[in-house]
Amino acid sequence: MNRPVLFFIVIIFFLLVSCISSSTIKQDIYYNSGKKEKGVFYKINLQELEIHSTRDTASVKENCQFILALLINKYTQEKKTPSAVVKEIYASLYLKEDIFTRDFENFNTVSLEIELFNSTDKSSAMQEISALYTEETKNTIASYTYLYTILERLFNKIFY
Repeated sequence: MNRPVLFFIVIIFFLLVSCISSSTIKQDIYYNSGKKEKGVFYKINLQELEIHSTRDTASVKENCQFILALLINKYTQEKKTPSAVVKEIYASLYLKEDIFTRDFENFNTVSLEIELFNSTDKSSAMQEISALYTEETKNTIASYTYLYTILERLFNKIFY
């Protein structure tokens, strides 16, 4: 076999392997106003946090609450300006993790759903923002680093 043919086969092999091992990410955001509002500062209150997983949800919830408090404080420091219009919003966050098998390997589908309302009473509140972030990965929400990464991705996508 000559070198060009061998080189071509090796390139095809690496392309196929990279396609198989890559994770799938989907995300979507809805703003009631139609787009991110400029000059608006959101005072965020975490109203509800639900976690659905086969793992230890109590420790994941504890980690999630701490990370969200950190991200909210970081956002408050970086974005609040004297001229900003302040909107108080109430957040409901749903974190889900499901395990599935593909090509004899275990993968996780991790989904974050967040709804931001202008009142604590959802039945009469107007939804300001809703967002979805989901990915298929070998990582798990039991990993603090991974949990921080996906929460930060969603948070940055909505507020920055």
